[in-house]
Amino acid sequence: MELLFDTNEESFQNLPRILLAIRDLNLISIVIWDHKMVDDNKVTFERAFFAFDASIDGFQYCHPLISINDTHLYGKYKAKLLVVAAYNMHNRVYPLRFDIIKEETNNNWSWFLDLLHQYVIGDYTRLCIISGRNVAITAFIAHIFPERIGYHQYCS
Repeated sequence: MELLFDTNEESFQNLPRILLAIRDLNLISIVIWDHKMVDDNKVTFERAFFAFDASIDGFQYCHPLISINDTHLYGKYKAKLLVVAAYNMHNRVYPLRFDIIKEETNNNWSWFLDLLHQYVIGDYTRLCIISGRNVAITAFIAHIFPERIGYHQYCS
């Protein structure tokens, strides 16, 4: 497996390069990389956000419905992948953006939803958001999207 996908360390070290490649090859796409410096000028990963411009532009042709999902990334470096998807006019999943976070915290959910509002949803109104029953998601959706959201529903 390591011959195909590198080691955990190499894969994680390549993440900034991959995100920069996404940004450089898709000039209007949005890539935000949060890190912090630790001893000996080492950089540690905190969180990353990326959304392709084509996905953001195409959102206007989707149903006014988005789904927020998360999954654990397993391996040496534990993290979470957060995904926002819409549904196009053919009722097919339409990926909007992706985030990688080290852990689920109120700060990370606030950051995630704020960037969703700022770069993807914008002034979109009457939108239905489907998410898990995470208390932080519910609180921040009410705070960040107070009048714009028509519905916030929960998946089981």
